[in-house]
Parts: sequence; C-alpha cells; structure tokens
Amino acid sequence: MCFLKDDNIEKVRRQLQRCVNIYNNTFSFNRLDIKDRKIIESNAEFKEKYKGKRCFIIGNGPSVNKVDFKKLNKELVITVNGMILHDRFCDLNSDFHFLADPVYFKLNKNIEGDKEIIQKMNVLSHTNTKLFMPIQGIRSTKVYGWYKCIDIRYFASKLYFYDNYKESIDFAKYIPAFQGVIHWGIAFALYMGCKEIYLLGCDATNMIASFSLLKDKEAGLEYAYDLSNDAAILAKKRNCDLGLEYLLYGYWRIVHIFSELFYYCKRNGVKLINCSEESILESIPKQKLENIL
Repeated sequence: MCFLKDDNIEKVRRQLQRCVNIYNNTFSFNRLDIKDRKIIESNAEFKEKYKGKRCFIIGNGPSVNKVDFKKLNKELVITVNGMILHDRFCDLNSDFHFLADPVYFKLNKNIEGDKEIIQKMNVLSHTNTKLFMPIQGIRSTKVYGWYKCIDIRYFASKLYFYDNYKESIDFAKYIPAFQGVIHWGIAFALYMGCKEIYLLGCDATNMIASFSLLKDKEAGLEYAYDLSNDAAILAKKRNCDLGLEYLLYGYWRIVHIFSELFYYCKRNGVKLINCSEESILESIPKQKLENIL
C-alpha cells in the first residue's frame, strides 16, 4: 500500500480545492437563480474603481479609540460589523460597511439586545455608506426593514481560500469563504484595485476576552464601543455557547487567513499593513498611523 507524505497530501488537497473553485465559478454560478446572479454580478461596478489608491479598514478593537476619526473622513474607508454602534461612527465617513458574522442575520426584534443592533444599523441611511453582506441575508434585510433605507449590496462566498491562493478575487462571482469580517474587507479592497491597505482596530485581543468568558462570565468584552447591558449579556452568552473547540479552531483560522492574505497581497504587489496600536496579530507588518497620514 502506498502512502502519500503529509506535504504531498496537502498539495493534492489544494489542487482539488482549486479545481472545485474553478468548477463553482464556471458552472455552478451560472445555475444560480437569475435574480441572485444579477445581484452579485452588479458588483462589477466596483472592480478597480479605486485602482492605485489606499484604503483604511476599521476593525472593532479598543485601540481604534486612540484614532482621530476625522483624519480619515476623506480617505477610502471600510468599516465592519458592530462599528455602527460607535458614537463617533459618522466621523469616519465610511464608504463601505461589511457584515459577515452569521449572528447579524439571526437577530430577533423581540429581544432587547438584538433590537438595539437592528435599529442602530439605520444610521447608515443618513450616510453614503454602502452595506455589503452575504446574499443569504436578503431575507433578513426585509425582516429588519433595512432594505427600505440603506444602500445594500451582496456577495456570495462559496470558494475555498486554500494556502498559497492562486486565483483572482471577483466580487461579481463567487468569492472565498473567509473567517473574520476584516478578511472580506481586505478582499474587497483588492477587488477595487487598492495598492495600499491599512488596518486599524485590528487588535485580535477579542480572542483573550472570548477565552476568559468561558471561565468567568463576568469578564469584559474587547470592543471599541460600549454595548447596552442587554446587548452585552447576549454577546457573552453567544460566545460561551460556541464552546472551546469552536473558538480555538475559529481563531486559529482567523490568524492563519490573515497570514495568507498578507502573502496574497504581496504576490500581487499590494501593501498590507497593520496600524493597530495594540494589536497582538503578528502575521502582518506593523506601522504607526502617524507615519501614514
């Protein structure tokens, strides 16, 4: 019996995943419901729209509170997830806001913590910010009422993001399924043709908070913004319900994909820099924001 060495197994696995990706974007995508397909294909308007420009992606880590948001309001800015809860959110003049966490598509209007998030998302209706979310969330936007007042666009993640990724990332077709919302933000910046991508509030210290909550349910949360008591209780419960195994795997994958995205950017001549002041993320080179602005 012949056994493949571990490195050969990994190579074969990546080749298979690449073949599946090609099949999905060549054949499977064309079998989508025509309405959904046209929604996704409409993202082609953003392809290389900001070619050669720089982009700032704002995470939810506490270090972002040391940043003067108004210094970024003339930059190309992508915000993510709960940053809309920040009391200075509008100062960022965000161009795009990404939601990717499945929890945002399972909110219950009858639960106070969820109701707060649903209502707060309407802050986007008073801005020029475009909201990007998975196409599976279309029904949720109707239930929450977001579709009435927010400019919403959709993406479809159905590809493997294998190590040493070889393919282009095309938001007008299927894109890779990442792990953390910042990953989708980086991928979109690449699609728009940005040559410099800077991360802020990408502290990764929420990992420490997540594990602490498994031991002590009164442990604090690591967000740049304050949550109401109801929303905080709900967030802590959801974290603990995931369990240790899922958290370990999820955070490993987040860190690993950051590393792979850095090398993907490098191979494509794009600078990816972490300007988060207190980040524990080691896979992306760091630089002080004051040296950029």
